[in-house]
Amino acid sequence: MASGWHLAIGLNYQLDTPATIRLGGEGHRVLIQPCNELGKQWDQLHQQSEKNFKIGGKVTAYLVTPGVFERRHNGQAMCRPYPWEWKLAHTVNGNQNKDDKSRVLVSAATAKAVPISCRIRDNEDQSKSIPAPQVFAAPSGSQYYLNKPQYLFADPDNPEAQKFKANQDAKAYHRARRLLDLGYSELLWIKWKEN
Repeated sequence: MASGWHLAIGLNYQLDTPATIRLGGEGHRVLIQPCNELGKQWDQLHQQSEKNFKIGGKVTAYLVTPGVFERRHNGQAMCRPYPWEWKLAHTVNGNQNKDDKSRVLVSAATAKAVPISCRIRDNEDQSKSIPAPQVFAAPSGSQYYLNKPQYLFADPDNPEAQKFKANQDAKAYHRARRLLDLGYSELLWIKWKEN
């Protein structure tokens, strides 16, 4: 990183700062310290986003962090640039139900997928790991126009989450939830204003 530049990250626990931690898949050592002003700005943005979600109506969802939208199909992981649970609002063939209220995604604007390579820890020896299959994420800055806000599959605020945890979707739910907990797929909701 260039001299004088900084990188902002969100942590969900308190550290004695300044502190040195390892960051990223390659474990680069970084010095961290709090930035209360940035934290206040983020809190204001997040509160407005939550308010816009609850109001409903047409919205734009802005992807703040890379979005990993992965599902397993016939034993193979498939990634796409928008959440699998968001059905396209416009039907593409006659077999689709045009009156389906869950059809909310009108359009998406994104760029080239970001490859993310993880590691899998050995169950018997936690100090050992191997490269995991590569995952592809929608890049930060991707935007989605929806007829109404819709929760992500594994969002802890999703009222359907308990149902997903308890049925055949449990493995997919826990995998998706782990990615959310790691900070992927963070969305800000922006109220759509008609001209």
